[in-house]
Amino acid sequence: MRKFILFLIVLFPALSFAQKGNYVGLSASNGSTGIWFDDSFNEIGIDFENRFTDLSGIGVGMSFVRLNNDTYFATMDYIRMPIYYKLHTKLLNVSPIFMMDFLRKRTFSPTVSFTDFAAYYPNFFVGFGVAVSKDFSLTDKLYLETKAQASYAPEVNEIFSIGLALKYKVK
Repeated sequence: MRKFILFLIVLFPALSFAQKGNYVGLSASNGSTGIWFDDSFNEIGIDFENRFTDLSGIGVGMSFVRLNNDTYFATMDYIRMPIYYKLHTKLLNVSPIFMMDFLRKRTFSPTVSFTDFAAYYPNFFVGFGVAVSKDFSLTDKLYLETKAQASYAPEVNEIFSIGLALKYKVK
């Protein structure tokens, strides 16, 4: 726990780079989910954020998620659509998130019953969560964002991820 707190202190200095405007970003994250966290996933996506004040912004995104399960020797490809509100503070950004995941493709070992597999991994699910992030200014229009996220979807249980995003200020 002490190492984690030290990590946060080093990673999230008490500086704020938030500014009004519209931002477009590319993001990548890695995480785990499942009852025993036996599923890992990689996610890559784009998002758009409108910061209507220095402290508040609203955003939407679309990402492609590849979920791997070692128990079923399975791979699922989802399209994730998050919608979020972001509160920008001097120390951290905090975002409550609503997300929808749509199944694109499913592959699994032929030794697994499709009925069991389909019940465990739905075609569509909705989740809620919170993300904590920090923006670092690279130029006056380019920002690097670090993010840690915890979410819950009843169909797949808890979802934990960490990631990076590169954001460009459009106006």
